[in-house]
Formats: sequence, structure tokens, C-alpha cells
Amino acid sequence: MSGVGPAPAYTVDVPALANTSAITIALAAPAGSMVQISEDPFFGATNWIAAAPLIGWQFDQNDGEHTLYLRFRDTAAIDSPPFARALLLDRAAPTGRATLHEKPSPELEIQAHDAVSGVDAMQIISDGSAGAWQPYESSLPLTQAIATADHIQIRLRDTAGNVSQPLSVASPIYLPIVIR
Repeated sequence: MSGVGPAPAYTVDVPALANTSAITIALAAPAGSMVQISEDPFFGATNWIAAAPLIGWQFDQNDGEHTLYLRFRDTAAIDSPPFARALLLDRAAPTGRATLHEKPSPELEIQAHDAVSGVDAMQIISDGSAGAWQPYESSLPLTQAIATADHIQIRLRDTAGNVSQPLSVASPIYLPIVIR
């Protein structure tokens, strides 16, 4: 009888979150094993390749949730059950804007958006000097030194690590009220 005995030990490690369409998949399989990798659960038109410890994969589709399907074949030509691994692909930096409110005390109002992995952190740039990254907050009290700077910018970072271009902080313009 063939194919009787303990199943080969296969492992698959796919990152849960990526900010690039090219990822590396880590595999562990007995020597001589083959593998199929596909986004199609039925492996349509997917070729068998030699299983290696690290294999590159390129996504063609849009950002968002993806599922990779993998299956192995041992040297006796016995296929493993499929492995399904989910991955969130986010290649776009967050967007937003910030407004400086001076009264009653200096404060930044920050509106930020990231459609895929969410806004994770922000960085304040005061007169060209970048501060440390800190957790994203929609409202942030400012020190007097930052509030009186000539030029304030912020950068936003999403959970996938994408960083926005510096965004200039606007000061609100208050128009006089004319009563007739």
C-alpha cells in the first residue's frame, strides 16, 4: 500500500498585511515536494513548482482583502488538502487635512482617512523639524513652540506602513460679521 502513514509536515506563512503587491511566502515541506499557489481556490491553470523555503508572489488585483490558496504534492504524488491564507493589501497612503485652532488654547484638529488598513500614526513637522511618530488622534493640544512656528505640517501613516506626503496645517479664516 502506498500513501499510508503520517502525513508530511507542511507549513505556510503569509503576512497578514502588506503595503506592496510583491510579497514573500515562507514554506516548510519535505525535500522534493511541489507546491501550487493561487488566488483561485480551484487552482485553475496553476502550475506545480518546487517547494522552496521562500517563494515570491505578485498580486495583480486591487487593494483590499485577498486569499491565497496553497497545496503541496509529496514525492509519491499525494496532494495535501489546500491551505487558505488571508492577506490585506494596502498600497495607498492615508489622506487628510489639519486645522490649527488657537483659542482657547493651541490645538490641531486632524481629519484623516485610510480606506483599507486604517490610520495608525501621525508626525508633526514644525519649521522643517520632524517630531516623533505618535498614535493618531483627531484632536491634539500643541505646545507653544509648535503653535507659534511659521510652518506646521503633519504626515499620516496607516497600519500597513504607508506614509502620506507632508500636509500643510491651515489656520481657520474668520470673517467679520456685518449686522444690518
